[in-house]
Amino acid sequence: MSIRKTFFFAGIFLPLLYASAQDSTHLSKKEIRKLRKEEKVKEGKLLITPLMGPAYTPELGFTIAGGVLTSWRTDKKDTTLQRSSIPFNLGVGFKTDGLSAFFISAKPTTFWLHDKLRINADFWLNECTHRLRLRQEYDGVLFQF
Repeated sequence: MSIRKTFFFAGIFLPLLYASAQDSTHLSKKEIRKLRKEEKVKEGKLLITPLMGPAYTPELGFTIAGGVLTSWRTDKKDTTLQRSSIPFNLGVGFKTDGLSAFFISAKPTTFWLHDKLRINADFWLNECTHRLRLRQEYDGVLFQF
């Protein structure tokens, strides 16, 4: 009778163990992406993350901006060194009074020489391009473009 019980339990549990072992080796696309990213971070490789979205500022008004965030390790052998990063942004703003403007920015934060040298900077280029509304008056009639 004990042999029957052994075969009975083996017949129930072995397929369950086999099924759980197969499920653990099969990874979804999201899990594979996450593992690749973790491997890149561990090796200190370059990571690029795209950014995009609308915004509002009092100076530029409604703004559409996009850019990328880059990060890497300056010394790939030094695992205690923080990752350096540079976010790049590019945007166009539209104010209600007709002014339009564009901006480009980069803000590098880098770590060098086993963290003995740090370089932090903030680069901006803002330019007010032109007024979108042109007013002209012909024979007392106001035309607005």
